[in-house]
Amino acid sequence: IYMIKVVIIGMGFMGCALAYAIKKSYQNSIIIGKDKNPENIQKCISYNLIQSTIPKNWQPDFIFIATPVKTIPDIVKENYKRFKKYNHTIISDIGNVKENILSQIYHKYQD
Repeated sequence: IYMIKVVIIGMGFMGCALAYAIKKSYQNSIIIGKDKNPENIQKCISYNLIQSTIPKNWQPDFIFIATPVKTIPDIVKENYKRFKKYNHTIISDIGNVKENILSQIYHKYQD
């Protein structure tokens, strides 16, 4: 049974739905949820969709940013150094508008 390791930033409706879909397909997956609203985190923990703490020396396979589109560039900026240390991690967002996001972060973070 294949296990994937995922971080989801933003545990609102879309983040929670993504966690549910991953758990349904990969029951042994480890999903770490991050959100500014502790109620969102507790709700997802109570449904057994996520964990709230990251295991030591842990490298996720995927990081999904599931926040409002206008906040994604700031999240990338705030987490850039952390993201950069994950050499083999796929980082993506689930926003529907890419042009604004790319124009704000592409040239700043090309290395």
